[in-house]
Amino acid sequence: MKKLSYLLGLILISGMIFSSCSKDDDEPLPPSIQFKGGTGYTSTDVTINENNTIKVGIIGLANTTSGKNLERFTLILTTNNTPQTLVDSSINIATFDADYVITFPNEGEYRVAAKIYDKDGQTAEAAFNVTVNPVAGIIDYTDKILGSYNSNTGSSFASADGTVYTMADAKANSEKIDWLYFYGATNHATIAAPDDDAAATVFTGDDGLDTWATRNNTRFAHSLLNASQFDEITTKSQLITAAQGANPTESKLNGLNVGDVLAFLTAGGDYGLIRVDDIVEGADGTINISVKIPE
Repeated sequence: MKKLSYLLGLILISGMIFSSCSKDDDEPLPPSIQFKGGTGYTSTDVTINENNTIKVGIIGLANTTSGKNLERFTLILTTNNTPQTLVDSSINIATFDADYVITFPNEGEYRVAAKIYDKDGQTAEAAFNVTVNPVAGIIDYTDKILGSYNSNTGSSFASADGTVYTMADAKANSEKIDWLYFYGATNHATIAAPDDDAAATVFTGDDGLDTWATRNNTRFAHSLLNASQFDEITTKSQLITAAQGANPTESKLNGLNVGDVLAFLTAGGDYGLIRVDDIVEGADGTINISVKIPE
């Protein structure tokens, strides 16, 4: 009886070993992936400035035991829990080897993830984080007062240096002027680009717009920001995001009110914001504005 029990025990143990081996042998085996290291490559967590680029190299290998070819590769960039697919390639190879350059135009925290898939449905992933710092802030102009066409205060504004010009000086520096202010009988407080047709009928005479050498095509739009949110814009990326999102396409905006926040795009390609802080009505009145532009 003892001999029988011993034999049964051996049989059970042998069966367990056989079953365990069979299960392991049948289990699909994953491929492998890694970022390339060395000069010129980024493969681990890194901090850079906005508008900088990194170069990533990826090596993916099929599992040599399973022999299953690689069939797909993805490269995903995630920020604020929002993924962006940079690469999604179908392949049929045993070895994947590729380099990519990624640009980071805005500050923030990013995750770069490379993933490989094989024909067994097995995957492997490698990832690292990128912290992007702002390289420049913004310039704030406050208490900039522009006069309407009958005011003794200059009507023309240059966002590059915040200068308010009289018409004679604006004509001499026409390449710098981004907009003019006037108060119309019908459309009231108005900011217009030098190339705006309506503005050309308001600013006439020896220094009128039709005599300028350059009439810049600044474009405007009403922003979704309120007056207090304007103050919260403190970085270049915030400024560009807010102004670009408003999609400035108009050559003028009229009927302006205190507290309005306007987005603009200069002829030179710079986005910015204007807040209306005060309006003195009339053809000889004024507008007081605050302006934010990239540094």
